[in-house]
Amino acid sequence: MKIEYSFCVCSDLFADRDTLWQHSTDLALVNREFFPLLKMTYPENASELTPNTVTLGKRVFRSWILLFGIFPVEYDDIVLAEVNPGHGFCEKSSMLAQNLWQHQRTITDTPTGSRVTDEITFIPRIPYTGYLQKPLFTLLFKYRHWRLKKIFS
Repeated sequence: MKIEYSFCVCSDLFADRDTLWQHSTDLALVNREFFPLLKMTYPENASELTPNTVTLGKRVFRSWILLFGIFPVEYDDIVLAEVNPGHGFCEKSSMLAQNLWQHQRTITDTPTGSRVTDEITFIPRIPYTGYLQKPLFTLLFKYRHWRLKKIFS
């Protein structure tokens, strides 16, 4: 039985959409959101995920997710389904523990800067493990948004 789980994390930041878009598509900067808990690996020639550097719907590369930047705990076969420069993207990937990992990031204007919204949907490979994974993933994305607020305060 495949059960779908989802959650959403949203933050208002004091930065313009273009700055946040650059931050969202440059993997070195994405790793700043995870620091020091996690690090995503990527090939040097794929450090930016933009319509010019990826083919939509095709695997871009396999990213190993390293706990504390050292210990491999997961991988992500990154596939971008949509890229809307300056506004957001939709990643629809598979992972070691997930049949589906969908991450939709949307960036919208606000009177004081921009709002970043991360909507996550996932389907675990092992039934019912999502009940344990969802709180962990939610906490991880709240941490990412806390880091974004520190970076763009």
